[in-house]
Amino acid sequence: MGKKSVEQLNRVYKRSKETISQHLWLELLFMVVLAACVAGIVFLSVSHFIYSLGFGNYTYESYAESRAYIQDAVLERAAWVNESTSDIGEDEIETAVAHIINQSFDMEYVSASQTYLVESSGNVIYPKGIIESLNINKAIERANNSGYSNNQDKFIGIYPVIIGEQVCYLYNESSLVPVSHREFSNIGNVLAIIASIAVFVVIIFRLTRDKIAYIEYLSSCLGQISKGNLDYEIEVVGNDELARVAQSITHMEDELKYQIDAKIATEKSKNELVTNVAHDLRTPLTSIIGYIGLVKMNTKSDDETHKYLEIAFNKAEKLKMIIEDLFELTKLHQGSVVLKRENISLSNLLHQLIEELMPLAQDKNIEVESYIDTSHSTISVDVAKITRVFENLIENAIKYSSENETIYVELRGTADKVYIAVSNPSSQVSQEEINKYFERFYRADQSRTSTGGSGLGLAIAKNIVELHGGTIEAKLHQDLLCFKVILPRINLNR
Repeated sequence: MGKKSVEQLNRVYKRSKETISQHLWLELLFMVVLAACVAGIVFLSVSHFIYSLGFGNYTYESYAESRAYIQDAVLERAAWVNESTSDIGEDEIETAVAHIINQSFDMEYVSASQTYLVESSGNVIYPKGIIESLNINKAIERANNSGYSNNQDKFIGIYPVIIGEQVCYLYNESSLVPVSHREFSNIGNVLAIIASIAVFVVIIFRLTRDKIAYIEYLSSCLGQISKGNLDYEIEVVGNDELARVAQSITHMEDELKYQIDAKIATEKSKNELVTNVAHDLRTPLTSIIGYIGLVKMNTKSDDETHKYLEIAFNKAEKLKMIIEDLFELTKLHQGSVVLKRENISLSNLLHQLIEELMPLAQDKNIEVESYIDTSHSTISVDVAKITRVFENLIENAIKYSSENETIYVELRGTADKVYIAVSNPSSQVSQEEINKYFERFYRADQSRTSTGGSGLGLAIAKNIVELHGGTIEAKLHQDLLCFKVILPRINLNR
């Protein structure tokens, strides 16, 4: 066999081994076939060994075969006598009979034999000089009695023959040779079957021991997980179905932990929502009640009364804004908002928002730099809602930037998406804190509760963007806090 053929066989062997290791049923089938082959070899070996030692076999002797042989042989010679003497002269009869009678028998079955041709009167015709006469009746009786026992070593037979027109008898006395027989009992097969079954069971046990142990290990792991231990590490062994079961259990653990954490976070969010709503509603409401109470007392001048009413009105406006934002966020979460899409130029919308918010930036001496690509900026959106998103992002960038800083607004479009980024300097914020920006009622500075916002702006913006099929995220790039929005350009031909 050439080197190339050996390499091909090695590749086939490796592929087969890898395929078997990936499927549990193939592994089990291979184990069963291997155990069955070994058990078959053991059966044949044990059976042959037991019989070779002489266990389970015995011999006995029988005259049945010899008796049947001599009966057939004498009958055949009687038939020959009838045929040979039917059409020849008297001087030839003795020669023909002598030839037939003198033929020897098989010494395997007959040790000695003597055949006589006898007249019906009992006189011996051939051979002459040995016995003169026989008693035919006694000869027939002895012949009949000799056939009763198969173990009898003597055969006596007498058969009528026709010579010419005379009835004669062919009489035979023979000493029979016993035929040996060997018989086998089932003890060898029984012992061989027992040995092969034992070997089969042992091999199957040895080959499947690791798999059974791994199944028991997975069972114990499930027991630990069922007790609530979701941090229990499961070792993945191999790459067959059991390994995939272990991987699925690990994935199940992760999913359960995620769902439990999400449930805890949701519960915490609900509690924080109630607390924050109560706080943000109570603060302006307390001010409104206080200032209206002062007005109601009529103890102040008209200017002071007007001032108190102005403050109460502003607090009421803020209270209304919080309630409206909360109502809108609830509708967005419930999925009851229907978008009224229309095609607009997003570049024009951003330019308009920058112009509207420029006075707020000038009050803090903040510059706004824009890098807006007008190509591929047409997009199908709900104008009012998408305007709120970018107004909130640009206004927050101005509001939370220090004086004399610069904020950046960028727009880039492709054939199927638009990318918008709003960035402002921010050096005292961590990525962990940034990840919380889209939570309800979260403010970058928790101590600043009078910034004019409801704390729901970014949460509402996130829901609006996702409702449009887009994404929004906040990232920290060196000393710049960047909000990135990606929106799909869909339904432009509607």
